[in-house]
Amino acid sequence: MQKGLAKVMKLKVGFYFDGGKELSHVVEGEDTTQMITNIQKHKTYNMVKGNTHYVVDTEKASYFYVEEVQ
Repeated sequence: MQKGLAKVMKLKVGFYFDGGKELSHVVEGEDTTQMITNIQKHKTYNMVKGNTHYVVDTEKASYFYVEEVQ
């Protein structure tokens, strides 16, 4: 790996809502901590699953998670 280039990994990002509803997808990112920080900074999160684009209101989610996908 070249100096200064971050390792890109696959991350699963999921949001849970009242009533047991979950919305998740897999994206590329540098690490879980950075992704969590980015989600916490914004009121909305843009998610693409297949041909569908979602705008998730992060303040209405009961909670969210970010995990590394092997």
